[in-house]
Amino acid sequence: HLFRGAAEPGDGILDVPVCAISARSDRTTSPSAEAWRQVTSGRFRHREIEGDHFAIHTNPAAGEVQAHLAEVYGTDMSPE
Repeated sequence: HLFRGAAEPGDGILDVPVCAISARSDRTTSPSAEAWRQVTSGRFRHREIEGDHFAIHTNPAAGEVQAHLAEVYGTDMSPE
């Protein structure tokens, strides 16, 4: 299922790029990440990173996510 409170299929289609990031060992969110494709008519990317549910908070996963966002959105997403 999609994150509660976020856009869900049937709420209308977004005309913005969507980037879903999930962790390979996260059995909670990883299986549903592709469902985000349904909520946009814009560009969709799904990127899996190593780690569990909290991978976004660890290195090198955090750096990998920042690099991916910079690639997708054309900007440096690293903290200052």
